[in-house]
Amino acid sequence: MSKYSENIKKYRLEKNLTQEQLAKQLFVTKQAISKWETGRGYPDTQTLPAIAKILEVSIDELMGESMIKPKVNYRKVIYFSVFSTSIIFIILLSTLAYIRNQYDITQSISDIEERVEIELPHYGEYVSENFSDWILYGNSVSVSKMSYMVFSRNTEIATFEKSIQDSTIWTSSFDETLLVLVPSGIQAYLTIGDHYLIYNESLSKYNEIPVSTGLFDYVLMIYQEDIHRLIIFEYALVYGGETNEN
Repeated sequence: MSKYSENIKKYRLEKNLTQEQLAKQLFVTKQAISKWETGRGYPDTQTLPAIAKILEVSIDELMGESMIKPKVNYRKVIYFSVFSTSIIFIILLSTLAYIRNQYDITQSISDIEERVEIELPHYGEYVSENFSDWILYGNSVSVSKMSYMVFSRNTEIATFEKSIQDSTIWTSSFDETLLVLVPSGIQAYLTIGDHYLIYNESLSKYNEIPVSTGLFDYVLMIYQEDIHRLIIFEYALVYGGETNEN
């Protein structure tokens, strides 16, 4: 016997109705009620609402569908929603910070590339410090900026290092005649690199002693192969012909 058959009989008896009394209210025969209650027949969809109304139950209850809804713990729902929103917000902020950092790195590297006219890898760590009167190794050095980049993408690193090896402007040892173009306070860095170049921005010249005296802007680049780090010094230097003035 189907669930609806049991329920029609159950709710009819609860209302103290006979099959005949229910049949009259529904304008059907007593035999039809009997068929419904024994599972040998089924009321049409138009009759179901009328049966439910007379027996004072819902159609779902009549058909055996549970009307009990799970109890919702709204406090847990609120806590979970707030927690989830917080996590999403933190992830969003972290993502935006990462994107901004990568953008700043790219801009800084692009600036160096444009000024020195060489191509550099764009992925990795970038650190930069500005100095007004930097004291290093006991010397006062007029270095406006020191930066370093630690490259992270192997394909870019391989391409960059190949370009260094094939380049005529990078040298594997720093020419001592060019020491007059490097502030004494940073000359110690010339012992830790594998490749070097010094660029005179004012004259657009690489690794050359100026033919005349004057104030020039320089970029000194030192590359360390083992840790894929490029160190960059930016400074202005007065070249006097024999010695430099820091």
